[in-house]
Amino acid sequence: MAFALFFYIGNNTFLAGYFLIFAFATYIFYPRYFKWRYHKHYQKHIRENYEKRLNVKQELQIEKDKILLKDKTGEASVKIEEVEEITEIADYFFLKLSTGVSLILPKQSISADEVREKLKSLNLRILDHTDWKW
Repeated sequence: MAFALFFYIGNNTFLAGYFLIFAFATYIFYPRYFKWRYHKHYQKHIRENYEKRLNVKQELQIEKDKILLKDKTGEASVKIEEVEEITEIADYFFLKLSTGVSLILPKQSISADEVREKLKSLNLRILDHTDWKW
């Protein structure tokens, strides 16, 4: 916009119009490009750094004082007190632990209503972000 104004004051309407159109196009299209670019960046980052951790079948049991996890490498137990927050979006539950790690529960593989009721019965607050989108 500054260049458009500069060239307009200098009576160069062609360059003023060019920079005005460029500024308008940037204002309209850059947010979409920015969103698309970050999405691709994080997809690549996840694919490169977490590929062996993705799509690993695990068994999860929620009990009154702990969460039991079983996978191909072994078993783990997490105290309920270590769950900092639970976030629900349209397709997943995220159980954030005090260590910074999150357990991701895909709703397509579990009974979402059953999990939600079980977590609420343990006095764990669930943040509802089901309207969140990329």
